Amino acid sequence: MNKLATKLMMSMSALTLGATGVMFQAPTEVEASSVKYKTTENLNMRTGASTKYKRITTIPKGKAVTYVSKKGSWYKVRYGNKTGYSYAHYLKKYSNKKKPTPKKTPTAKKKSSSKAGYTKKVMDVEVTAYTFGYGANITASGKRLAVGDVAAPREIPFGSIVNIPSVEKKVGKSTLKVYDRGGAIKRLSGKKIRIDVAFPNRTKALQFGRKTYKNVPIYIKK
Repeated sequence: MNKLATKLMMSMSALTLGATGVMFQAPTEVEASSVKYKTTENLNMRTGASTKYKRITTIPKGKAVTYVSKKGSWYKVRYGNKTGYSYAHYLKKYSNKKKPTPKKTPTAKKKSSSKAGYTKKVMDVEVTAYTFGYGANITASGKRLAVGDVAAPREIPFGSIVNIPSVEKKVGKSTLKVYDRGGAIKRLSGKKIRIDVAFPNRTKALQFGRKTYKNVPIYIKK
């Protein structure tokens, strides 16, 4: 076989092998940069995969490192701008993906009209203030008078609730309940009534005076 024929055959072989991927296909190196580990103890990073090698640094417990490769029972890892070997036993694999925070389902506020054992009415209310006098201070319901107690017309049963937040705030109570009656406490018109609210002392009662509130929710006890 002459030299020209030999060269031609060699060239054709190279082309055929290259086309089939048998030759000239370099192995792909798998990137491990997405694989993370955390140290379970303070861990030395060394220049080689053995304790005989020089220590590069000590990685604090709980710090994340990036896995590069494995050699026996040692991992080659990257921590910050340093790369070296650490003993695999003290490295725990973890994912740095944050778990999605579950959305809180808003709790529907109960409408005050759904109070069990009450019927809601909306009225205009003229409020006057009264306070503790001398003696027993016993209300018409038989209980001792307390701050936030309400004197209301007879048509509103004891235990009913008058919902006026600004007055509740002034007397320091979260609820104004009907426990008393009074000579001047009455219905003033079709949808307007007069009530008294017990204040902590005479000074505060005088400061409050008399006020009218429109469209006040009143929960009539059944």
